[in-house]
Amino acid sequence: MMDLAWPVHRPPLSGLIEGFGGASPSNYILSEITFPPFGFVVTFNSPAPDKRLTDISYLADDYAWNQERTIWLRLPVLPIYTFYPGDYRNREQVKKQGEQNLADMCRNR
Repeated sequence: MMDLAWPVHRPPLSGLIEGFGGASPSNYILSEITFPPFGFVVTFNSPAPDKRLTDISYLADDYAWNQERTIWLRLPVLPIYTFYPGDYRNREQVKKQGEQNLADMCRNR
Protein backbone atom coordinates (compact mmCIF):
# COMPACT_ATOMS: atom_id res chain seq x y z
CA MET A 1 0.00 0.00 0.00
CA MET A 2 1.35 3.39 -1.00
CA ASP A 3 1.27 6.33 1.42
CA LEU A 4 0.04 9.39 -0.49
CA ALA A 5 0.66 12.82 0.96
CA TRP A 6 -1.21 15.96 -0.02
CA PRO A 7 0.50 17.67 -2.94
CA VAL A 8 2.45 20.80 -2.14
CA HIS A 9 1.51 23.73 -4.33
CA ARG A 10 4.51 25.91 -5.09
CA PRO A 11 3.46 28.82 -7.25
CA PRO A 12 6.15 30.45 -9.35
CA LEU A 13 7.56 33.80 -8.41
CA SER A 14 5.43 36.48 -10.00
CA GLY A 15 6.33 40.00 -11.01
CA LEU A 16 3.78 42.76 -11.40
CA ILE A 17 4.23 46.24 -12.85
CA GLU A 18 1.32 48.55 -12.17
CA GLY A 19 0.78 51.75 -14.08
CA PHE A 20 3.00 50.68 -17.00
CA GLY A 21 3.39 53.53 -19.45
CA GLY A 22 2.33 56.09 -16.87
CA ALA A 23 4.37 58.76 -15.14
CA SER A 24 5.22 56.63 -12.09
CA PRO A 25 4.92 52.85 -12.47
CA SER A 26 5.16 50.75 -9.32
CA ASN A 27 7.22 47.55 -9.36
CA TYR A 28 6.29 44.54 -7.25
CA ILE A 29 8.03 41.20 -6.89
CA LEU A 30 5.75 38.79 -5.08
CA SER A 31 4.50 35.27 -4.66
CA GLU A 32 0.94 34.49 -3.62
CA ILE A 33 -0.28 31.26 -2.04
CA THR A 34 -4.04 30.96 -1.70
CA PHE A 35 -6.00 28.21 -0.07
CA PRO A 36 -9.49 29.44 0.87
CA PRO A 37 -10.35 31.03 3.16
CA PHE A 38 -6.80 32.38 3.49
CA GLY A 39 -4.27 33.81 1.10
CA PHE A 40 -0.67 34.73 1.78
CA VAL A 41 1.47 37.17 -0.19
CA VAL A 42 5.25 37.21 0.17
CA THR A 43 7.00 40.26 -1.27
CA PHE A 44 10.70 40.57 -2.04
CA ASN A 45 12.12 44.07 -1.47
CA SER A 46 8.76 45.40 -2.63
CA PRO A 47 5.80 47.04 -0.95
CA ALA A 48 2.58 45.05 -0.54
CA PRO A 49 0.59 45.01 -3.81
CA ASP A 50 -2.51 46.23 -1.97
CA LYS A 51 -2.64 48.61 0.99
CA ARG A 52 -5.52 46.61 2.52
CA LEU A 53 -3.31 43.57 3.21
CA THR A 54 -2.22 42.86 6.81
CA ASP A 55 1.50 42.57 7.58
CA ILE A 56 2.23 39.50 9.73
CA SER A 57 6.03 39.48 9.34
CA TYR A 58 6.48 40.62 12.96
CA LEU A 59 5.28 37.18 14.09
CA ALA A 60 8.60 35.68 12.95
CA ASP A 61 10.53 37.98 15.31
CA ASP A 62 8.15 37.98 18.28
CA TYR A 63 7.51 34.24 18.64
CA ALA A 64 9.51 31.01 18.43
CA TRP A 65 8.43 28.53 15.78
CA ASN A 66 7.17 26.08 18.40
CA GLN A 67 5.46 28.64 20.65
CA GLU A 68 1.66 28.52 20.86
CA ARG A 69 -0.26 31.78 21.28
CA THR A 70 -3.74 33.11 20.70
CA ILE A 71 -3.53 36.21 18.54
CA TRP A 72 -6.47 38.30 17.36
CA LEU A 73 -5.97 39.84 13.94
CA ARG A 74 -8.25 41.99 11.82
CA LEU A 75 -7.89 40.39 8.41
CA PRO A 76 -9.44 41.92 5.30
CA VAL A 77 -11.82 40.00 3.08
CA LEU A 78 -10.82 40.95 -0.46
CA PRO A 79 -12.52 40.07 -3.73
CA ILE A 80 -10.77 37.87 -6.26
CA TYR A 81 -12.10 37.74 -9.81
CA THR A 82 -8.99 37.14 -11.92
CA PHE A 83 -6.25 34.54 -11.56
CA TYR A 84 -3.51 37.21 -11.41
CA PRO A 85 -1.56 37.29 -8.12
CA GLY A 86 -1.99 40.52 -6.18
CA ASP A 87 -5.17 41.49 -8.09
CA TYR A 88 -7.99 42.12 -5.63
CA ARG A 89 -10.64 43.67 -7.85
CA ASN A 90 -14.23 42.55 -8.05
CA ARG A 91 -16.01 41.63 -11.29
CA GLU A 92 -17.44 45.11 -11.85
CA GLN A 93 -14.05 46.78 -11.40
CA VAL A 94 -12.37 44.37 -13.83
CA LYS A 95 -15.06 44.92 -16.46
CA LYS A 96 -15.05 48.71 -16.02
CA GLN A 97 -11.25 48.97 -16.26
CA GLY A 98 -11.22 46.59 -19.25
CA GLU A 99 -13.76 48.75 -21.09
CA GLN A 100 -11.78 51.89 -20.20
CA ASN A 101 -8.52 50.34 -21.48
CA LEU A 102 -10.23 49.33 -24.72
CA ALA A 103 -11.65 52.83 -25.18
CA ASP A 104 -8.19 54.35 -24.51
CA MET A 105 -6.59 52.02 -27.05
CA CYS A 106 -9.13 52.94 -29.72
CA ARG A 107 -8.74 56.66 -28.96
CA ASN A 108 -4.91 56.50 -29.20
CA ARG A 109 -4.86 54.83 -32.63
